[in-house]
Amino acid sequence: MTRSSNIRRFQMQLGFQHNFFNCNNKIWLFWDDNHVVNILEKSEQQVTCSISYQLGSEPVFLTVIYAKCKAHQRLQLWEELRSIANRIQGSWGVVGDFNVIIDIEEKRGGRPFRIKKSLNFLSCISDCGLLDAGLFGNIFTWSDNRGPPNTIWKRLDTLLINEAWGDEFSDTSVIHLARDQVLRQKAKAKWLEDGDKNTAYFHSVIKGGAEVAEAAVEYFQHSFNHGEDSSDFSVLECVLPRISEEDNEMLVATPTVEEIKDSLFSIDPSSAPGPDGLSALFY
Repeated sequence: MTRSSNIRRFQMQLGFQHNFFNCNNKIWLFWDDNHVVNILEKSEQQVTCSISYQLGSEPVFLTVIYAKCKAHQRLQLWEELRSIANRIQGSWGVVGDFNVIIDIEEKRGGRPFRIKKSLNFLSCISDCGLLDAGLFGNIFTWSDNRGPPNTIWKRLDTLLINEAWGDEFSDTSVIHLARDQVLRQKAKAKWLEDGDKNTAYFHSVIKGGAEVAEAAVEYFQHSFNHGEDSSDFSVLECVLPRISEEDNEMLVATPTVEEIKDSLFSIDPSSAPGPDGLSALFY
């Protein structure tokens, strides 16, 4: 199935009457008959359009972003935004994945934040007269999906607005979904994309759940009907692992002398005594 037919299928299943996708299929737009959308400019990293509720009404302008990963490839995007800003007359919002952060608070983990990497983006924001619309919820919108403690988190998705937008829509707010909500949204998108192919997957999930239930009943029946302890852990093969091998090794590792010392010396010397009647000061 071609990408364009895939997008049209999404459009119909979501209940929209119109769609648009840019040249590299990274940005998709959907809208219904209640709105008039005109595509004003498009490139690999942005699509800019005017949106009005009905023909003849005052439009707002929206630029949707999917920026390149490499800094030098984003330079073209910053120039495009400057050019658009010079031509926009009215409320303008710029939203999407900019693939760059602008503040130390927008990153956790990995190498320390360096402002040098953000200067071109900050300069573009200033030149375009844009402001961060802020957010509610978890600040981070992206992670590298590595297991803790090596996970890197960043805020790459942002809504920027000009002064006219702030005046017209003063109650604009951005709400970041919790991670489980994001996963549910992605699962819904996956269902729309794969259609009936997902039926086999959901049958396998149900089957897996039944196997777990059957194993649990068998285990507890055996436990309560026999006096001796059971050492058969084969039933655990039905349960999917929840932590990585690396995390498991860390959890079962024997504490080092240094870790024990650090824990002991972190106790308040005047804290309540232990079972032997001695406080931490004694040790």
